Amino acid sequence: MNAIEMILNATEMVSMNAIEMIGNVTEKTTIRKETEEEKIQDEEEFIVMVLLIK
Repeated sequence: MNAIEMILNATEMVSMNAIEMIGNVTEKTTIRKETEEEKIQDEEEFIVMVLLIK
C-alpha cells in the first residue's frame, strides 16, 4: 500500500507541475500578444498623427 501511495503522490505532483507549466506558458503568450497589439496600436496612432500634421 505504501508503494502505491508513493506512486500516486508522485503522479499527482507531476500532473500539478505540468498544469502549472502550461499555465505559465499561456500567461506569457497572452502578455506577449497584448504587447504586440499595443505596439501596433501605437504605430497606427503615430501614423494618424503624422497624417493630421501634414
